[in-house]
Amino acid sequence: MHRKLTFLLIACFSITFELFSQQNPVVDQSTEWFAIASTSKINSWLNIYVDVHLRYIKGFQPMQNQVRFAPEWVISKKVSIMPIGLVYIRNFIYGDQPTAYENNERRLFQQFVYKSAAGKWSFNHRLRLEERYIQIHSRDVNNNITDNGFSNEQFRVRYRLMANYVLNKPKVEPGALSLALYDEIFVSWGKLVTFNSPDQNRIFIGLGYQFTKDIALQSGFLYQALIKANGVQQENNLGWMTQFTYNFDFSKKTD
Repeated sequence: MHRKLTFLLIACFSITFELFSQQNPVVDQSTEWFAIASTSKINSWLNIYVDVHLRYIKGFQPMQNQVRFAPEWVISKKVSIMPIGLVYIRNFIYGDQPTAYENNERRLFQQFVYKSAAGKWSFNHRLRLEERYIQIHSRDVNNNITDNGFSNEQFRVRYRLMANYVLNKPKVEPGALSLALYDEIFVSWGKLVTFNSPDQNRIFIGLGYQFTKDIALQSGFLYQALIKANGVQQENNLGWMTQFTYNFDFSKKTD
């Protein structure tokens, strides 16, 4: 089983490299991404998930800030869903292919997760649907920026396959050092989207360390291929991503 899933992960890497190697014009940029994530266990079937992302590019130039919140329904040890979640995003003007305006974005999302394990390998399949409400701007006759509200005509589906291999312990436990790999591919559609083929891919390889049952750190290299909405321009962003996880368990207080 784990061989099949490992092969699937490698196949995803190969296919997505091919998909995103044909776009022009392309710019190469360095990135520095940081995240804090927390899952609070309320009882045996309900969690509350929160994360905060601070994303920078080309030597800590602000790229994007993001806050996510969602209740998680735990169906079994392997399966969980987030029936509805909220995201607030601040997009900055950045990089070698800058947008004309800074904007805010609000999202609703739904998520399905399936987990499996084989020996020291663990696998996480995540399917996420997103309804994106993006702030629209224009300029008036005096060249002043006008806020035209939020458009809800963009949608996205994204799938991530993550694999972890424990290097120094029989399983993930305090003191465990793990190799982490994932590939996530995005497809967008809607009236404001010109390019309807896969338009973003993220590939990560790094190390994770489990300090305690509820505290972990993961850090490594991230490659992001991002095709712009016009279907012509593309960013190849390669850099570092670090995520700190601190979970809480309130179930003993509520059970």
